[in-house]
Amino acid sequence: MSRPTLFLLFLLASLLTGCFDLTEEYFFNADKSGRYVVTFDLSRMITMTGKTRQSFEKQRDSLIAIGAPLVIDSTFSLLAREPDSLRRLIRNPGLFSRSQGRILLDYNKKQMLVQTAFEFKNVAELQQMQREWQAYQHLKDSLKALHPAVESPPSDLPAGDDFQGMVSEELPELHYDGRKFSMHYRFSPGKSGSSDFSEIMSDESAFARNMLKSFKYNMAVHFPKDVKKASGEGFTVAGNTVSYKSNFFEMMKIKDKGLKVEVKLKK
Repeated sequence: MSRPTLFLLFLLASLLTGCFDLTEEYFFNADKSGRYVVTFDLSRMITMTGKTRQSFEKQRDSLIAIGAPLVIDSTFSLLAREPDSLRRLIRNPGLFSRSQGRILLDYNKKQMLVQTAFEFKNVAELQQMQREWQAYQHLKDSLKALHPAVESPPSDLPAGDDFQGMVSEELPELHYDGRKFSMHYRFSPGKSGSSDFSEIMSDESAFARNMLKSFKYNMAVHFPKDVKKASGEGFTVAGNTVSYKSNFFEMMKIKDKGLKVEVKLKK
């Protein structure tokens, strides 16, 4: 088997600590600019195993003991913690300056979110950002393989750096002119040539199927005007939002065909 992909590590870790939900959201403004947000909701991991639950409750009790807030909501620069030697290899640092990460921990609600957000001027810039971010992730993985870092102490709670990769290796084809929107998205997590997912999908056991089904996938596209018409299998419309809900097993089944949607907005 090839070197495990980042996403496969999510799967393996979740077998021990629970499940996560993944949401991709596009927020478009009237001038065609917008924001792309990827959210990993790890809240279910908190209660899935005794070890994780105990760790979370211990941290909560420690915050209560010192009178600290039970909600930690922090944002951070995606490149701030990288060494200069790596940052110098970024081809377009200006794009990265409009990107940020976010970690939300709510110890009362037992909520844990990790987000990555990209601000873009238009769809072309979004796609450029996605390509360059993906190339940056591949570069970072390659450098780690050549120069493995000293392992960090084990923790039940995830680090934000572990959830900053692009969702799919094959990026979506997007078009938006302010009135019409279209997307063709072949969901293909993991690096090209990896056999990890083909092995998981070829496993006929109920365990493998149920494992992938436990990982929920959501997509939502928010427009500045209400939607007049939308066509796309599995997509629903509510006001100015077109959305899609599924799981990783179903998404991998339709990987070659992909998701297709066409939207027309009201004047």
